[in-house]
Amino acid sequence: MNITTSQKILLPILSLSVAFCMLAFQHIENSSQPIQFSPQKNPVVIELFTSQSCYTCNNADAVANAIKDYENVIVLSYHVDYWNSLGWKDTFSDARHTDYQRSYENKLHQPSFTPQMIVNGTTEFDGTNIRMLNNSLKKTSTTEKLMSPTASRNGRTIDVSYNLESNQDFTDAYALLLMDSFEIDINKSPNTNMTLVNPNVVLKKVPLKTSVEKGIQTFELPNMINENNKFKVALLLQDENMTVVAASMATVL
Repeated sequence: MNITTSQKILLPILSLSVAFCMLAFQHIENSSQPIQFSPQKNPVVIELFTSQSCYTCNNADAVANAIKDYENVIVLSYHVDYWNSLGWKDTFSDARHTDYQRSYENKLHQPSFTPQMIVNGTTEFDGTNIRMLNNSLKKTSTTEKLMSPTASRNGRTIDVSYNLESNQDFTDAYALLLMDSFEIDINKSPNTNMTLVNPNVVLKKVPLKTSVEKGIQTFELPNMINENNKFKVALLLQDENMTVVAASMATVL
């Protein structure tokens, strides 16, 4: 297999990365709140680019799972498709997620890789780097908190009422459907014989009209998804530089 720069496989420091991941897991296991965080008024949006076939992504997934329910922390897990060739096709992989991640490359001056965390569309780091995550969570966020969407269910249909009223200038608006948690046993790829827990999985991401403040977005659950799972919806506003200027999230009741 040819290893490209965009995939950012850093073989020379693999042992260091593994050691760090072990420390991250130990940190998680020994504390009910492993990540340092003081709740703030504005949301912190953490976009995690991950894959079920990426050997170190399960460590970043565990970190994301630990913080996904923190107050005003919005975790969005995008499953990319460029690791599907390793023998396991990621259940949630989507070429659009890969394209979205790569659209950050010019802005952040970093190639795409997994597990990558991007905070508020402005800062990126390895998703297993607890120190960098702590620094991001402690920093005062300037992202505006939108009015929380309301979501109602009728079988496999979810209707989301939203309000995009904001004091920020934005060029793009999105509604996202998330699955709170998904557990899966892997029988191929580098994660063979492992049970993975994927948090806040982005199932669908739909662009909204920026010229209309209020509206209703209807989502249909994908056929492969059990409707008894727990779901969330999120709103995301970005400016022309992909900075997340406003956001909110709510649980589907």
